[in-house]
Amino acid sequence: MSATNNERPVSVKLQTTIHQDGDKETFTFTETGTLVEMNGTAYLRYTEHQAGFETPVTFKVRPDGEVSLKRSGESATHLRFMADQTIPTRYTTAQGSMLLDVQTTTLSANVADSFDSGIVEIAYSLLTGETVLGDYTLRLEFNVN
Repeated sequence: MSATNNERPVSVKLQTTIHQDGDKETFTFTETGTLVEMNGTAYLRYTEHQAGFETPVTFKVRPDGEVSLKRSGESATHLRFMADQTIPTRYTTAQGSMLLDVQTTTLSANVADSFDSGIVEIAYSLLTGETVLGDYTLRLEFNVN
């Protein structure tokens, strides 16, 4: 998307915790990005920097509470979250793609009326068929600079 008049610089803090095969990993990113509001939907874009890699990330927070996450790095991920729902998705890597289900157990998306700050908290599981691949939590905080 090209720059628009309502594109504003934003500070982003994202903490993700992964529970997988009895192990727990937590990742925290503090980045700068941009926030655009269009028709009541917040589009938050930034680039994660980790281990020498740059991964473009977009969060979309809709007024109905649906949140989507798109990561476009070495692997392509597009996850949609809706409270108490399971939504199919494709996870694409250099080795191919696989069909996964995103089962959202908790979703809270609070964006200020002025679209200058917000907090999104999500707990979800990724499944292939009936098999749980991992349980995840994420907390996203953003503030316009």
